[in-house]
Amino acid sequence: KSRPDWSLVLVGPEDEKFKASELHQIDNVYFPGRKKMEELPAYLSGFDVALNPQKLNEVTIGNYPRKIDEYLAMGKPTVATKTKAMEVFEKWVYLARDKEEYVQLIEMALTENTPEKEAEKQELKSIVAGAVNELPPDQRAAVILFRYQGLSYKEICGVLKIGMGTLKSRLHRGHLALRDKLEPYLESSDHREVNVNEL
Repeated sequence: KSRPDWSLVLVGPEDEKFKASELHQIDNVYFPGRKKMEELPAYLSGFDVALNPQKLNEVTIGNYPRKIDEYLAMGKPTVATKTKAMEVFEKWVYLARDKEEYVQLIEMALTENTPEKEAEKQELKSIVAGAVNELPPDQRAAVILFRYQGLSYKEICGVLKIGMGTLKSRLHRGHLALRDKLEPYLESSDHREVNVNEL
């Protein structure tokens, strides 16, 4: 509401509570709905700034939102809710504590996307992509379908034709391997005080 000159595009399915949200009454907020996986990169490429707001509670406070990987991999300026898990990315992501800070940081993201910051994001993009590509094929497939394409556990089990226990094991081992691969880079980027196990 405070920035009618902006367009807020919320891509993805909505539950009944969200469909009744006041957001639907705001002219510059758009709901294109759920999109096919192959359509998502085109939407993301058109964003000036990517957002990852979270409602903080005991469950979400330690969350590591998987969309952050996608946004950084696309090299997009990103504003996200400040949590302990997200502090490890504070060099590359604008972290907001409330809605007022979200507006301020979006403005900063729009004006501060300098060549230097773009170079940093491209470097991180290459590192994340390389770490994913180095995973064993079974773990890589599970991680990509879950983190980058947003499929549910049930959907992934159907695609890979595996059981739920096998999928959870592959995701767990894949995420641990990613942390191990990214840890040396994070330690060399003035984040030595952050425990990589908190990601």
